[in-house]
Amino acid sequence: MSSTVVPEFPSPGGKCVVIDSRISSRKEIVDSIEAQNLFDQIVIATSIINAIQKFRREDFEACLIGTSISDEIATSFIKEAKELKSGCAFVAIRETRAEAEKLEGIMDSVLAGEVTPLKLAVRVSQAMVKASKEPERWKAYFQQSLDALKNFEAHSVNLASSSTPREHEKAINISTTSTRVTQDTDLTRILEKLTKGLFQLQEGYASREFDLDAFAIPSASTVRAIKQISHNIFDHEAENVGTVELRRTFEKFLIQWFVDMVATNPEQATRKLRVKLVQELR
Repeated sequence: MSSTVVPEFPSPGGKCVVIDSRISSRKEIVDSIEAQNLFDQIVIATSIINAIQKFRREDFEACLIGTSISDEIATSFIKEAKELKSGCAFVAIRETRAEAEKLEGIMDSVLAGEVTPLKLAVRVSQAMVKASKEPERWKAYFQQSLDALKNFEAHSVNLASSSTPREHEKAINISTTSTRVTQDTDLTRILEKLTKGLFQLQEGYASREFDLDAFAIPSASTVRAIKQISHNIFDHEAENVGTVELRRTFEKFLIQWFVDMVATNPEQATRKLRVKLVQELR
């Protein structure tokens, strides 16, 4: 979970249950709930059987299902839980967008990817507006958390200005015999253009020109800008299969950087990007 300080909103109150058999991911969910002041009480269930027992004894406003619970088991559980109690919002957490899509018609909301306080707040409050017996209590919270996610405080980012060209080469471990980048590729120029592109995306997000939609996916205008940035990074390269492939790879990296930047902060997103550059270009 990100350590970045997030805005504190008045808690709508109530009680939720978190179902996850894996300690680390369960803690991540609980920490995010507490960071965003989502509920007054958090109950832990370490298995579906344990959760069913709790549903029979207690009332919950929301149920968060972690990544350790499979789609099939989660779906079966929801059917039984809804028969026991009504008015409970169900939110699933999945590691990838593809996994999340499988549950979108079943859950009230699904969070895909890394769990952060603001992302979880958006998903949970979205589900509460949809499923709660008192949706009005959650509408303002949902709008506040969504606005906070969209307008997350920007921090400076830089990939190229803090090191010498030789240090850059060492940092990303690029090989002079790499089939992905030729010997005469100007690595410093690539990193400077990449840095300029990151600033462009950051500034566009701050001005609301670029954004994520309600499903934490970059908007069409954001994707267009990323494609143009990637094209500009390699505009000095001869057009061939290798360059086209590398350009597409950078587009994916930039899209993920933008999502990470919004969900956490530019520094953390840039650290993750550096790791990907090392893996891709060595």
